[in-house]
Amino acid sequence: MDLNQAFARPIDDVFNELDSSEKGLDSKGIKSRKKQYGKNVLEEQDKRSLLSILLSQFTNPVVYLLLAAVVVSFIFSDFPEAIAIIIVIILNAAIGFWMEYKAQVSMQALKKIDPLTVKVRRNDKKQSIKAKDLVPGDVIILEAGNIVPADARIISSIDCKADESPLTGESVPVEKGPGQMEQDAQLPDRSNMLYKGTALVTGKADALVTATGMNTEIGNISRMVSDAGDKEVPLNRKLSRLANRLIYIILGLSALFFVFGWMAGKELYLMLQTAIAPELAG
Repeated sequence: MDLNQAFARPIDDVFNELDSSEKGLDSKGIKSRKKQYGKNVLEEQDKRSLLSILLSQFTNPVVYLLLAAVVVSFIFSDFPEAIAIIIVIILNAAIGFWMEYKAQVSMQALKKIDPLTVKVRRNDKKQSIKAKDLVPGDVIILEAGNIVPADARIISSIDCKADESPLTGESVPVEKGPGQMEQDAQLPDRSNMLYKGTALVTGKADALVTATGMNTEIGNISRMVSDAGDKEVPLNRKLSRLANRLIYIILGLSALFFVFGWMAGKELYLMLQTAIAPELAG
């Protein structure tokens, strides 16, 4: 069974898949599960320096083209045009820098949401353990004010509402309870699940841990945010290739305008302006 679909399966099936029960795990299985799943923590990601983020805003062909236009404008003493292009470059860099910086800050914030301890039921006894030692199959006991330490399927609950804004951006608390959801239910609609990094606002709940650490929903977000700085998604790669092709086409057309104008005896600077114009429009 795919535990990512735990919300759409009967709770007994989820217990069986995880070889657990409402009494919790026994001592024998915990050690092997720790080896299998690792610690219930979000992995540390490489932190980019502010200088690296800033410099990356200037490493694309469009910016190179604009910088070339600035140089030409200065050579021919067209200072207003040069200043206008510089302002465009600075604004573009500032917006890109701010977006990447905020993404990095968000990624770092994800690491600070883990509670230190959590109440669990193991061997049919309540006990407190370190949250990082949770494993799939553990039964956690939560009450209002608790941060949810792992993704978990609700077993039972009383007046339970959760703040899921770290995941969905929705600031209104969501009602939670046991039951089985449809297989196509989207994350915000999975009322029988609690997710790592969210918080119980009211009520109580016992829940079966289905995913820990980087296998949780918020772990997936952390990974995607981190990877965004290192590699582009397929759509962005395609758009980047298309942009490069368009730039070459524009450069080719600009060169033709320049050559034909020069052969017709037009003024050199006028021809350069005509050649640069399509590039600035692009």
